[in-house]
Amino acid sequence: MTAPHTAVREWLDRVEPGSADRVLTVFDASRSWMTEHSRKGCGMVNAHAEISDPAHPAYSIITGQKQWMLELFTDLVREVAPGRADRLAPALMLLHEGSLVAHGLRVFPDPIGRARDEAGELLGAQR
Repeated sequence: MTAPHTAVREWLDRVEPGSADRVLTVFDASRSWMTEHSRKGCGMVNAHAEISDPAHPAYSIITGQKQWMLELFTDLVREVAPGRADRLAPALMLLHEGSLVAHGLRVFPDPIGRARDEAGELLGAQR
């Protein structure tokens, strides 16, 4: 099984740098991976529910993955809206992370797709 961050990188390699589509591709990759491998939502969020002690050896792995995601969104946004990356990247991460949790809860259909649409709206407002 491919790790989620590896899947995201593979999907990003298929999209031309410098386009908002690269940001939206993160959502596409996550939707694909989560649908195939993780019906219970984000494994890192689930792990954090059980391991919240910063002294635990797994804690840095959990938070490191989320830091990686924020850095990824920041780098991708800098390609299309450099002056807004510090503000827009956390908003995109919130959409992404919330959609992963909602995916596992199955309260409404396709939360990752909805988050992708909202991300597109945010990015469109930046142009």
